[in-house]
Amino acid sequence: MRRIILQPIGEINKEGFIEAQNTSWGQKEKYKKIFKDSLGDTVLFIKNKRIIAMAIITDIKENDNTNKDYPLRYFWKNIEYVNVPIEEINKLVGYKLNFYPQRYMLLKDNNIDKVYDFLDNIKLIDGIKNIENSKKLSSTEKEALIKVRIGQSKFRQNLINYWKGCSVTQYKDEKVLIASHIKPWKDSNNHEKLDIYNGLLLTPTLDKLFDKGYISFDNKGYILFSKYLKDKEKLFLNKNMKINIEYEHKKYLKFHRDYIFEK
Repeated sequence: MRRIILQPIGEINKEGFIEAQNTSWGQKEKYKKIFKDSLGDTVLFIKNKRIIAMAIITDIKENDNTNKDYPLRYFWKNIEYVNVPIEEINKLVGYKLNFYPQRYMLLKDNNIDKVYDFLDNIKLIDGIKNIENSKKLSSTEKEALIKVRIGQSKFRQNLINYWKGCSVTQYKDEKVLIASHIKPWKDSNNHEKLDIYNGLLLTPTLDKLFDKGYISFDNKGYILFSKYLKDKEKLFLNKNMKINIEYEHKKYLKFHRDYIFEK
């Protein structure tokens, strides 16, 4: 079972200690058993109420009996730096996280996948921000690299799982389908950037038309054509095309119609 350990920390070292202060030896053994099973768990490093980094536990060692306050220490590698308020995790899981024991918290219920997805998304957002802020890349290069990042992300996989093919044509070969934002990445907040309802899975032609505002969709999911789009039939487009939408899609589609769609 995957778990997440929250660890308040001043600075990040290659190893950490599991504390057992102010506990009986019985409780201490209980905690030792929990953390002995922690290989592969994720450690989130917390400072000033923010997650500043994350890492995977790769090794666990027992201290000798003279070090009673610190019965175990564990090691990690491949530290990845992030910067996100812990409050965003609280909102995601629907309750305030508490540390267990004392300064550590194990999250192992059905919220675990939400948190892992969220952290993957934060890494994606940070990576794309670095691309956007680069002074060495042209606008065209930035756009291409961002599409590659999104195309390799958990967001795309979530869209594949949700749509099970092209959102419009139901074409199934996912290797050629593109994860396309309804409300563009640059206009979205962190939640909207990776909200599954802010995404369509499209063939390359439909993705380009949607991105440039030549097509959009109404609140029933039916396709809309820009007056600037010529020769629709040559692109194999027709007015009966539609996507199956839920209520959560509608605010994103409205944004696309209002600000992207070339009426």
